[in-house]
Amino acid sequence: MKFKKLLTVLGCFVLVLMCAFTVVGCGEVAATAEEINTFFADSEVVSSFDGVRFDGEAKFKDAETFGDGYVKYSGEVATSDTEGLIGKIYVEFSVEDENSGMTYALKTTYYLKNNKLYNEKTKKYSSIGSADMMTPMMFGMVQSLASDAENSILGIIDKESDDVKLTLQKKGDAEKGNVTFIATAEEESNKTYAYVRYENKKVVELVAESNEEGIYSKTTIKAFDGKVNLPDLSGYTEVSA
Repeated sequence: MKFKKLLTVLGCFVLVLMCAFTVVGCGEVAATAEEINTFFADSEVVSSFDGVRFDGEAKFKDAETFGDGYVKYSGEVATSDTEGLIGKIYVEFSVEDENSGMTYALKTTYYLKNNKLYNEKTKKYSSIGSADMMTPMMFGMVQSLASDAENSILGIIDKESDDVKLTLQKKGDAEKGNVTFIATAEEESNKTYAYVRYENKKVVELVAESNEEGIYSKTTIKAFDGKVNLPDLSGYTEVSA
């Protein structure tokens, strides 16, 4: 009897836990474009990251710019008062050039300092604008999202039309600045999604995902206030012009 009673108690405990997780999972409620715009119009709201830790991926299939391929990237970037951006960026890609039919592939870690990218694989460095084609593109996308996270939500709101199914949600207390906004736009085979979380009116997390025009991409950014540890870069040589 005692054993049966114990099982009953444990069963009730499991049910309580399941209910708790269900409540957390369903914590979002409907939001409106007006209240989202009102939140972002608050001068105390900060939608740019000081430093970021990020990871992401992209898959190309019948895209306009590239043929089949993929990209993976991750890293961390912080701001230094004396040396600008300091960062560590891992990049892995294999992408087909639609025009030539050639496949370009690379797997390496880059170090960012003084607007230069240092390639761990080649032990060479170049300005960020003249590095390999994929790294500036991925890093530029992360920079753009990190500098203005609210645009990931507002850009989706702008897609609203008769052909687009727009879903806006929120979680938390916008007045206190502890709030998460979620936006999704769906149109035929295209879908874009953004998740932006604020703490005390300061952005701390962003997820941007899209599947359109032959490209699937997803980037996750989280606030990072640590120090980026770089190796000794004194032995790296500049890429020849």
